[in-house]
Amino acid sequence: MFEYYIWAVCFVTLYISIFWISLTQYENKVVNKLTKLPYVSIIVPAYNEEKNINNALNSLINLDYPKEKIEIIVVDDCSTDKTVDIVKDYAKRFKYIKLLMHDKNMGNAAHSLNTALKHAKGELFARLDADSVVSPDSLMKVVHYFSDQKVGAVVSPILPIKTGTIVEKIQRFEYILTNFIRNIMAKIYVLHYTTGVLTTYRTDVIKRLGYFDEDNITEDLEIALRLIKNNYTIEFEPNNITYTYVPATLKKFWDQRIRWYRGFLHNSWKYKDMFFNKKYGLLGTFQTPLNILFLFVLLFSFALFVYQFFDLVYNFFTWLTVTKLDFLNTIQIPDLEYLVLSINIKVVFPIIVTLLLSVYIYKKAHNMTNQKWKVSFITLIYLFIYPFITTLQWVYAIILELFKARRKW
Repeated sequence: MFEYYIWAVCFVTLYISIFWISLTQYENKVVNKLTKLPYVSIIVPAYNEEKNINNALNSLINLDYPKEKIEIIVVDDCSTDKTVDIVKDYAKRFKYIKLLMHDKNMGNAAHSLNTALKHAKGELFARLDADSVVSPDSLMKVVHYFSDQKVGAVVSPILPIKTGTIVEKIQRFEYILTNFIRNIMAKIYVLHYTTGVLTTYRTDVIKRLGYFDEDNITEDLEIALRLIKNNYTIEFEPNNITYTYVPATLKKFWDQRIRWYRGFLHNSWKYKDMFFNKKYGLLGTFQTPLNILFLFVLLFSFALFVYQFFDLVYNFFTWLTVTKLDFLNTIQIPDLEYLVLSINIKVVFPIIVTLLLSVYIYKKAHNMTNQKWKVSFITLIYLFIYPFITTLQWVYAIILELFKARRKW
């Protein structure tokens, strides 16, 4: 059974991967230029960001966009450090920077976004997390997408600012691959994510749809699905690289991903009527079934792995019992010929093919964002160890959702 399962999973992976790769041959969409640049409100939610807020605001000040057509609204969620003082100093020097403050800590970005939206004057608004930075031409690259009235939001690629620890280095690989996949998804109108790093929206549309969901732990995913459900598309500008800090420790990384995955599960259930629904095009008939298949394969693979592990442990202890613990006299070091002959080609062959395809995709993803790539220790961790960590995170997130554990930001 194990062999058949490996072949089935590898075949599906190969089929889907070839489909995605074929889409890379399509040119990026031609964007019509706006005849008149829109007024844009840039919202920066902040809480205890004294170490990062300077970099975020400096990158926004240096935007290659008419200053008379932007406003920067920082919303402080009752910081206990010097964040407010820093922003006040910027507001004195730059008239287009404004500071709004909550009376009490609300604990999530959705509250801050909604607070700013009630004061925002822009036809468009862009969200930027306070620990992120943008390039000077970032805003100019995305606003022209809104010449198409069906576009509700535009997303940009994200890369880590710092990659000092092993955890950060692994996430760099993940972010590069994610950017690659999102670019392809946008080409066939199945992109259903927005992010906190310079995603730009239509202000009137978000207000009309009821603002951001303040009870949602992944409000950026929820608003993306709500936009699509209301017949708006989400675009991706592949050349607009933005940067953010990523979790540097395994504990912070674990907590972040559990929140993301629980948010994905919660919002997928909330918008389950979009699944297998022809009304939403390939998103309904292809992407959402693919999401379901992914979760099924993940859970089944985990269950199979646990079974194989305990079966191995059981056989080991059975062997110890049979040999009456005299295992030192029964152990023989296998030679190279024995190792080669003992390889199960039925299992190894599809795995090797899948790995080679993965390496090809990673190389394509690096090329898209002009990132250098070479085989390293981190590459091996990402290919062979990281999938097990991700599986554990998904399983834990599913368990928390099934038992309705309290969701934490």
